Amino acid sequence: MYYLPCTDPEIIQMLQPYRQQIDINGFCLIHDSDPCKLQELCYTAGLTDRGLPELIARMEDFAGFPQGTPMLMAQLVVKLRDLEGGYAGDEAYEVQGTWVRLTDQSLHIPLCGITLAMYGSDYRLLQVRPCAAEPSTWKRGHQIGLN
Repeated sequence: MYYLPCTDPEIIQMLQPYRQQIDINGFCLIHDSDPCKLQELCYTAGLTDRGLPELIARMEDFAGFPQGTPMLMAQLVVKLRDLEGGYAGDEAYEVQGTWVRLTDQSLHIPLCGITLAMYGSDYRLLQVRPCAAEPSTWKRGHQIGLN
């Protein structure tokens, strides 16, 4: 599989393990922090290849989920990939009793370094945010910031 827009040989080499995960699993998860190290993030790469939005979540938002945010994200990606007709922003989904809402977050594309290296800014990004016990109400939570 060939990824754009990166052409720098060093970056291409750095992306190789992520490409391998995408080729095997159809996506990969990246655990990272913002440049000021004020927030930890988990985001996807590889969903763009299937015409789907990439996802990003704050690690602390789902710390109470068994095995934390990465496990919630992995299970959510598998669930969303299997939906006929795809998924969109401002929709709620349930993952093992935890309700989440997807919201458009194009402002935060620069925080997704691996995905940005693969696609430039030509991808859609949705933030995974916690909902209360039922999907129509939000939990208190923070939006991802660029700091």
